[in-house]
Amino acid sequence: KMLPLLLTATHCGLSIPQRRPHRYAHGCGLRHWRCSPIMSSGADALTVLSLPGQPSPHLSPLDIVHALCRGLQHVHRPSEHDGLRRVYAFASYECRMALTTRKGAVSGVERFVETAELHTLPGCLNFALGAATVIDGTQTRGAIATVPVDVSDAVPFRGPSGFELSPPPGEQQGDVRTERYRFQLQQERRPPLEGCWMVTSILPMREHMLYNGDTGAVQG
Repeated sequence: KMLPLLLTATHCGLSIPQRRPHRYAHGCGLRHWRCSPIMSSGADALTVLSLPGQPSPHLSPLDIVHALCRGLQHVHRPSEHDGLRRVYAFASYECRMALTTRKGAVSGVERFVETAELHTLPGCLNFALGAATVIDGTQTRGAIATVPVDVSDAVPFRGPSGFELSPPPGEQQGDVRTERYRFQLQQERRPPLEGCWMVTSILPMREHMLYNGDTGAVQG
């Protein structure tokens, strides 16, 4: 039954991501999943309609990060701000607090949509998922996963306020730039979300390096 579905999707021009089999690193309880780069195309907007909208034990860290990035890429499909609402559904309380600077964590999804800061992710040109590194859970916490994502967007002409922006040194307006993000997830150990992966942080690597006092590190 799957073969006709795949043939139909290919005939319609849909992009079907393929995940390579995961491999295990030796020692330290680390596991790695790898995923092929995911580029944007005109048909990608259709795939948003089938993205998961709620946590499920059947979704892996890569499944969730891909769904969030694809939903933010087409942030207003199928309805306005649906990409941000999906982030809210998969974000932990701590993550909602961080993304809204403590403004929209307890006020519901609509307040989160108004105040969440996701940098260049909404409306990005394309994105590529890296290998997911998973640290096994312990008696006191669930497993922790980290997924790097390279996000490409165009250097903007205007800022959110509407004023014209001066491009950073070495860049021109309209150039395509790529920035790396770090998604961190943790697997829940208690009902009602037992076994589900929840996003605990979404952070540009430049901010991650700043917090660690290492602003001179090179991404890559």
